Amino acid sequence: LSLDRGRSTSSWLFVCLFVCLFYSSALRGAYSLSEVWNSVNEVVEVQCKPGADDLAAILLTSKVHGKPKAVQLTHYQLLKSCLIVGSELGLTDPTEIVCCVFPIFRGPAMCIALLSNALFGSKVVYPAEQPLPADVWRAIESEGCTCILTSPTALSLMLRLSDLNKYNLTTLISACFASDQFSQELLSLLKRTNIKTVMSGMFLTEAGCMPIFFPKMAPCQKMTISVGKVHGNFEIKIVDQQGNRCRPGETGELCVHTLAGSKFLGYVVVGEEKNCLKEENWIHTEDLATVDKDGYVSLWGKTSDVINRKGTLLYPHMYERHIGTLQWIQSVQAIELPDAKNGENFCICILLKPKVEVNKDMVINKIRSDCSEAKLPPIDHILIMDEFPRTIAKRIDKTELKKIAKSMI
Repeated sequence: LSLDRGRSTSSWLFVCLFVCLFYSSALRGAYSLSEVWNSVNEVVEVQCKPGADDLAAILLTSKVHGKPKAVQLTHYQLLKSCLIVGSELGLTDPTEIVCCVFPIFRGPAMCIALLSNALFGSKVVYPAEQPLPADVWRAIESEGCTCILTSPTALSLMLRLSDLNKYNLTTLISACFASDQFSQELLSLLKRTNIKTVMSGMFLTEAGCMPIFFPKMAPCQKMTISVGKVHGNFEIKIVDQQGNRCRPGETGELCVHTLAGSKFLGYVVVGEEKNCLKEENWIHTEDLATVDKDGYVSLWGKTSDVINRKGTLLYPHMYERHIGTLQWIQSVQAIELPDAKNGENFCICILLKPKVEVNKDMVINKIRSDCSEAKLPPIDHILIMDEFPRTIAKRIDKTELKKIAKSMI
């Protein structure tokens, strides 16, 4: 299959994907296989030929910082993106069997897993509608999956909650992470598995692809501080609040140029495009990022996460990175809370490691003193929580976290 936009072609590729569900009762919005076969006579022949830049799919962004947005993607974007990532992931090898933990409506599942069936003939396994860790491990064992497609956060949770000795996972030798940044904790947890190669990167729904990623044989240690380098079919830049390009090492907003040869159709809701496309075909991701001198991109949260406390700008990632090194801390999130006096109050939410016996007041005092020694501006509130709210994709839901924190103060 060639997707070279410079060549003319008289043939068309029509891709039809069926997801077969085996249920005794009907599901709302779905058809049984027998209903599909019995309705063949009702199929109407399509009279028009789709264009490469026509609308092909609508995908929702992840619900992490507010309401998800409905992104319009073209045929060319979807197919070319799958070719890029699928080739890097090794899905051209017919022996590869992917276990997809993402729900089908999420970008990585649609753009990587579903389309790889049609483009490469690869086998993709979906463990369950809303898979629990046991569902995933059983699917990998029974189907002989060689690769797992998920997020670092989700896999960390599954590995922490599971007894892997109950399953035969010897066929699982690689993983593809298309979401959050790789954590040091996950690097340690992977030693319990047979996974030897990892591909990790940033999936951008507006691009229908992973424009920034580490190839499959990259060292995992580097993945804990970066999301990778930009792929040759994309272009990126880091800009400050005035729109000027930042120098290497400076923090600014990550902007991604759309896939070479394609155009961004925008969002379904009228007027949303202006928030994302301030320049033609440049997607303003609202991600805080830096690029080092070697071209590696690191993400530090969202531009909306930056806190203005009495005129001083506070960057959450500086606190999260510093506090996260303490031996009792499992996870840390820095958020802002509205305040009539300061405009915004700075709040640190932490999870303690399980089975750690430590005085909570001592932890709070230690955090304050360490941040003071590091010359970080003072923290207004430090909250110790039992868990963080998460989206269906297992990512931390910042909107819900702020509501919970506000109720605790």
